[in-house]
Amino acid sequence: MRLLTLSLVLSDGLIPGERPAAIEAVVRGAWLPLFEALSQAPGIRAAAALSGTALAYAMAEVPALVRLIGELAQRGQVELLTTAQGAGALSLLPERDALAQVLAQQTQLREVAAVPIRGLWAGSATWNPALPALMARAGLLYTFADAGLFAAAGLPEASLGGWYLTDRAGVTAGLFPLDRRLPAWFPEGNLAELGAALHQLAQVGGRQITVPLRVEALGALPGSQAHCWTGDKPWMPRLLRMVARNAGWLKTTVPFLAFDRLPPVGRAWPLNGSHPELGALALPAASSRALMLAHELDLASPRAQSWQPPVIGPPVEMLLARRDEANRLHKATLRLSAALHAQRKEGPRSELLEGAAQQLLRALPEALLGPLIARSDLRAAAWRALSEVERALVVHSGDRSLRHEVVDADCDGQPEIIASNPAMSLVLRPATGGVLSEWSLFGVGNVVNTFTRIEERWFDLLADSAADLPEIEEDWTEEVPPPPPPPSEEDSEPWSVPPEALASPPELASPIAVEPGLLRLLSADRHKRVALHDRFLGPEATLQNAAMGQQPEVGDFVDQPYRVDRIDRLEEGDLRVVLAREGAVALGERHGLVQMVKTFLLHRSEPLMQVSWELSNRSADPLRTRFAVELNFNVDGSLAPERSLFVAGPGMLPLHSPGEQAAVSDLALLYPDLGLQLRLRAGGAPTLWHFPLAAPALGPDGIYAAPQGHSLLLVWELHLWGNEKKTMNLALRAVKR
Repeated sequence: MRLLTLSLVLSDGLIPGERPAAIEAVVRGAWLPLFEALSQAPGIRAAAALSGTALAYAMAEVPALVRLIGELAQRGQVELLTTAQGAGALSLLPERDALAQVLAQQTQLREVAAVPIRGLWAGSATWNPALPALMARAGLLYTFADAGLFAAAGLPEASLGGWYLTDRAGVTAGLFPLDRRLPAWFPEGNLAELGAALHQLAQVGGRQITVPLRVEALGALPGSQAHCWTGDKPWMPRLLRMVARNAGWLKTTVPFLAFDRLPPVGRAWPLNGSHPELGALALPAASSRALMLAHELDLASPRAQSWQPPVIGPPVEMLLARRDEANRLHKATLRLSAALHAQRKEGPRSELLEGAAQQLLRALPEALLGPLIARSDLRAAAWRALSEVERALVVHSGDRSLRHEVVDADCDGQPEIIASNPAMSLVLRPATGGVLSEWSLFGVGNVVNTFTRIEERWFDLLADSAADLPEIEEDWTEEVPPPPPPPSEEDSEPWSVPPEALASPPELASPIAVEPGLLRLLSADRHKRVALHDRFLGPEATLQNAAMGQQPEVGDFVDQPYRVDRIDRLEEGDLRVVLAREGAVALGERHGLVQMVKTFLLHRSEPLMQVSWELSNRSADPLRTRFAVELNFNVDGSLAPERSLFVAGPGMLPLHSPGEQAAVSDLALLYPDLGLQLRLRAGGAPTLWHFPLAAPALGPDGIYAAPQGHSLLLVWELHLWGNEKKTMNLALRAVKR
């Protein structure tokens, strides 16, 4: 039998802002026992791509792991691959920022082990052809891409082993195809079946295969610690022993040895795309379902015996078009990067700006362009890093005045108004309803860190749950029949010759768990969940349908373009922005004409703004309706019990419950754990509707309700005679203690 060589590439998916317990679980629960096991198996080699988050935690809290990493790297048993230190989306960043991410991680790795860093781990699911130029500037020789992207580009699937040469603008780089077949067995698969699969691959002969493995499954996920390391028959030690005892036909190596000793298989230009499971997130629900169906049919076809399905997903950049939350983060990162670069070029080195550059590394983790975009706490960490960058720019410039610019900040073809003072910055969108889409408080982050519910591919899983279960009980769990017992296996026995026909990799996906009560969230918001939407409510609008995002609307102001009439710098330094729109309000079978003049008065130095709405009935007939202003606020999605809503009169109200309060004037969202208050003062004694926001999200344990902050609707009864006008006022102030 010929030799089969495996190059195992181990990585984690931690990003800045992850919960400390999750970081500890990955570092202590997965990386530490893995390196301990490798230290006891000197004949087994592997590559390790520790995230910047994991490496920083290990250096601060787990010196034993750092020592092991250094020892195994020094003796060549483990090859250290560099990543983007802040897990940044390298293809979406300016080259200077992408390079800074890579160089910062290389520097950190060299503090752990004084060894050359030759390979870049940019993630297993995506590829961008701009990487070779970046790698050349960082002194890196090779990187990795999903084998499906090679197959979709027309390369014979049977030949996908070893490594290839790719180039861009005359710059070459090595490129290893990442095998899709073997990870399905780690760590849940039966070892005998895994051995049979490896035997079959070895029969092809002369092959070197690169296999990506996420370490979260090797000790960090619930139940995996016992299964992999501490149980009666721990999976990982048995695997390592069996690999060592079959060294006659099965070898392990590291990417550099393969790159150094083997010639390239050929030249390759993989498609710019992603693994279907990731790319599907960037598509509308119907297209996403179609892509996944094609992927599943492809896996089930006879050609799937080669396990290199050519069905691929679109580039992850597509998510920027579908998810306003991701696009806002991306464009804010680009804007502040340009400002920081300009200030750093103007004068001598500044510790303040160098610190800001470090914060910028944390601003756009690539994982936020996937399912993690639904996690408020991770978005909050990115916004908080950006607010620190912006505060440093303000302090360094020495300009204490209120500044503004009119620019297409989010690249939607329409100008936005960006304003900032020494305490805050904000973005107004005249073209989409004159809304407030960002309100960044220095030292806190963006308090409009909101999330809009849109239809997702996996929403039908909730519908299936509803069909199967007439009523979801709070203690409901689905009974799953136990799997059949695996074939017996003995550690002392080498793997046997496989059967004539080997089945496809095991399907290990467990049934999707659905959090009880989630069906109430199974709706899509008709408008983006930002702040200062102007609404004219129909007579059937209630707190209940507003909480579902389905309240009847009789006006045509939401998401519609407003005209910028004036932007004035007032004598005391404040800024006045005047927007206007002429629209219509349905009054039964007829329509009334309404002119709205929406005025923002932004304070020169404090986190304070005053907003007024002058509503004029331009018809001769009277107008009787309800005018509402919708404000959606979210800092980090936390449901900390000390947080509350204060309303003058009723007092403290819980944030987790919806409610209606009549004739309000002063109210505040209180975040004592952050030392923050968002105070509002409304004129005209409106009614307040308030309710928590949440969205269905797909996590590792199933579908759950991801908290997304809180919504406040101030509702005024509006009675206008023909050609009459009326003004509503609202003041918003942030108080940081």
